[in-house]
Amino acid sequence: MERDELPTLYSHSKRPQWGLAILAKRTPKKGRYLFQDGRMRAFAASFDHLLEPVDKPLDIATRVAGELSAQLDDGKTIKPVKRTDRVSFAEQIAVFEYLHPQGFDDPRYIANIRRDTRRRKRQREPLIEDARTLLNREALELAIDAGNGVGVRDGVLDLLGKCTVVRKRDRRPLVDMPDAHCDDFARALYHLLHGEGDDFDRFTRYVAALDYNPEDRATWPLVTAVPAMVHPEEHIAVKRSVFRKQAAWMAPRLVVGKVPNAGKYQRVLNMAKAIRKRLVEAEHHPRDMWDIYDFVWMTLRPKNLKLLETEIDAEAIRAA
Repeated sequence: MERDELPTLYSHSKRPQWGLAILAKRTPKKGRYLFQDGRMRAFAASFDHLLEPVDKPLDIATRVAGELSAQLDDGKTIKPVKRTDRVSFAEQIAVFEYLHPQGFDDPRYIANIRRDTRRRKRQREPLIEDARTLLNREALELAIDAGNGVGVRDGVLDLLGKCTVVRKRDRRPLVDMPDAHCDDFARALYHLLHGEGDDFDRFTRYVAALDYNPEDRATWPLVTAVPAMVHPEEHIAVKRSVFRKQAAWMAPRLVVGKVPNAGKYQRVLNMAKAIRKRLVEAEHHPRDMWDIYDFVWMTLRPKNLKLLETEIDAEAIRAA
């Protein structure tokens, strides 16, 4: 069964105590939803916005959807999803522990990923420190007041050049950004990193500042890397190919499209938080969202997944 065959799970934003729901029937005027509390509830189309899609890991989504579908009058059931190219979270943990027996505190993990003066360009912590120095509130305010958006753009380009998540072609919208547009970019960046108000609107404004050229669209790494450097506890860098693989298990209804947007980013963030929760349950404690990113990246790399065929007893993991 493909993930598209799973019904979308919903939660009522005002009544979370009802549990999750699936859409049982839709007419032009209303939708009928079956909730985990056993009640079927109908909502006029004008209230559709209160039924919010919820991303759950594949095993949980299959179980909940199956339980709810079995209660429908037509007797429809959801069969367990067959394993194809999906990697379970337990298998990811096994790969991570094979590579780094001490988890995020493993000396090899720290040296290769977090901090090692011999390989500064690839290290997360020096990059975070540089970003916080360059893009703190006071520095950005001074640059904006001086009309030095060009300097902000050039500083961001320097940072991104040190970040392995962002490829050269990802940086093109910034490289080609007209000087006259740089002040708008600096203000959008300031509001994203240090502004107040709705997170959705601030993120959308920042995407628009980078996505000014329809022939050279802003990518997920370009949009998300900077906030992840400045606020690594709150934001995560998104590489589309990596997080599409992760979503196949952790959020099977989440489709990470090519064009970044605030709604999808929030769902990716929610998935990252779910990963963090499961890691903590497995007694691994990530420092920040960069640890989450690097966990996902390393455990879903094809060369590391081959360990499940050669070095790790994957069958025992699946049977557990």
